[in-house]
Amino acid sequence: MKQFYVGLDLGRKWIYGTILDEKKRLVREARIDCTIGAVDTFLGGRPKATLNVVIEACGIWEGIYDHLKDCCNVVKVANVLKTKAIGYARKKTDKIDSRTLAELLLADMIPEAYVPDAEIRTMRKNVRHRLGIVKVRTMFKNRIHAILRARNLKPPQIVKDVFTNKGVVWLKSLNIHEIDSCIRMIDAVNGEIKTSEELSCANPLRNEVNL
Repeated sequence: MKQFYVGLDLGRKWIYGTILDEKKRLVREARIDCTIGAVDTFLGGRPKATLNVVIEACGIWEGIYDHLKDCCNVVKVANVLKTKAIGYARKKTDKIDSRTLAELLLADMIPEAYVPDAEIRTMRKNVRHRLGIVKVRTMFKNRIHAILRARNLKPPQIVKDVFTNKGVVWLKSLNIHEIDSCIRMIDAVNGEIKTSEELSCANPLRNEVNL
């Protein structure tokens, strides 16, 4: 069965695709929208067993990869930093990159990027999301400390940490709108952190995640 080799150079606004046949002859090339439907249309309904695809690892690769691996014979994700033929090209364009990817795939010379399974990728996203919202909480806590310093306000000795229950009661007693607003934001973020932790704990593979 005749084989086709597809190079997909992914960008933020569009994808440039190149299809070569077994003899390295150009079958099709085009700039297409960054949608799964557009990719399917570009592939032209060819049988799964004939399609061998390589995509460039970038921010939008996951959705396209997950779709293609179910409808193509081979799907690889190229490690761009190691794909020297692309990185060292004298004239670098999406069209050239796409063609080079297809040619390297045909020659079985694609330096592949590691692709965790979908479950592990979801776990990693949850962990990164939690880290992000913890940073948001820290931002609001730092804002409260800054307001207290600016007003030369210090908690009573019984308050060791202004973010303990006693500390929050004292903060609220100051009747400072900015501080009250920050406290409400911290409470909301704490709820999101708890939800994120529950999602992570629900997955038995959580300890295998390597960020």
